[in-house]
Amino acid sequence: MKKRDILIVIAVIAFGIIYNSIRRGDIDFYSGIPDRDWQLKDKNYPYDYTREEIRLTAGEVDKIEIRNLAGDIEVEKAAAADTGTIGMDNPGIRIQPVIRVYHKKKQKAEEISQQIQILTSKTTETTPGQDGDLGQKQLLRIEVKSEDDFPYRRARVHFKVVIPETLELSLLTRYGDIAVDGCGKVIHLDEKYGDIAVKNVDSDLKINHKEGRVAISEVKGHIDLSCRKSRIKIAGVSGLRLDCRLSTVNIYQVEVSTQIDDAAYSAIILEEANGCSIEGRQTKIKLRNIKNDVQVKNSHHSIGMENISGNIRVNANNCRIDLEKITSEDVVIKNSYKYVSIDEISAANLDVSMDNGDLDIAVDQIREKINIKNRHSKITLMYPPEVQPSFNIQVLYGSIANRTPGELTVYKESTRQVANSAQQDNKPVIIIDNTYGDVSLENRERKNNGNSQETTAVQNQ
Repeated sequence: MKKRDILIVIAVIAFGIIYNSIRRGDIDFYSGIPDRDWQLKDKNYPYDYTREEIRLTAGEVDKIEIRNLAGDIEVEKAAAADTGTIGMDNPGIRIQPVIRVYHKKKQKAEEISQQIQILTSKTTETTPGQDGDLGQKQLLRIEVKSEDDFPYRRARVHFKVVIPETLELSLLTRYGDIAVDGCGKVIHLDEKYGDIAVKNVDSDLKINHKEGRVAISEVKGHIDLSCRKSRIKIAGVSGLRLDCRLSTVNIYQVEVSTQIDDAAYSAIILEEANGCSIEGRQTKIKLRNIKNDVQVKNSHHSIGMENISGNIRVNANNCRIDLEKITSEDVVIKNSYKYVSIDEISAANLDVSMDNGDLDIAVDQIREKINIKNRHSKITLMYPPEVQPSFNIQVLYGSIANRTPGELTVYKESTRQVANSAQQDNKPVIIIDNTYGDVSLENRERKNNGNSQETTAVQNQ
């Protein structure tokens, strides 16, 4: 055989391996249109073929692993009244597989169902213990196989699983949904081209997901979630680590902490959390009612924060930034090419560094220092009269305007303007270094209006 022929054979084999891996969903680099339910042929002609139910007592296995090529997996907690002959004090394990085939001809549908195999095996799994010793777990493994290539356009395999609350779970499926309600320990879910729903679980949860929806609520353990092209809703959880490219994310009520490592090309809303760290790229970020520290890194979109009580650090590029109702010790903002607004801030220190973007700051209270270093920026700083800060302001190719009741002498030298005042004990200092832009100092007064407070800026002519 010639060298050229050998290369052709190798290329054909490699293509076959890659093609079948993509069809099974075993590899991730392919982002084309998957075989979703709506692509099933003859979807209006389903035939169900129920396979023998798998039944075990609760003590027979410690963990269940299901690997499904295509179809749903539904898991719920075994109730005492639902245990049948197994016993009221020993909830059982029941797994009911159903093969659903779509075909206009019943005989042909039956032939397809017979090609699909559901294999079960029991093995002993060795796992490291908390003290470093090795432990053993009894594992029940269930796997869907096909005598030929799996008929993705014709068949789905659905599992209905009833287990005790404390059983470990490892579930994988493609082109179907996973639902877990009120049971499971050390849960690992792997899903592509379908939805995941998990609720009322007292366990750690690890999820890999691509294309579909993820809904998680009332999970007391730590959540580790990696997603692509997902629509995510999370509420009432303990701790969260998230990796979510090309996704929309809504998170509400996180008790411990929220860490989002990669949120590129996504939209994130986070409310009622105990601190967070977010790294995005072209990501729309909105944070509300966050206690403790916030760290955000983002570019080419927007960052919004409201009602934050903790230190804030933002490292941004080409992002519109809006901060409102901030109570903090230290706030550090770095940005370029977009507008930054900071309103109703009470902090010890505020540090802002910008290039090519306007800056508006409305201060309620600053205890120690405001430090601003900008280029190509129009700066407006508003503060109430009781702040009484000292100043160290330098502007190159711009002007300084003082519209507050306090006196401030501005010195002009060619293209440079400077305004300094002596530092006072227990009073904050404002340091501004701006190039190619104006600085405006304005008065900020609070007026009572009924039962509410209204904050306004007053320009003194």
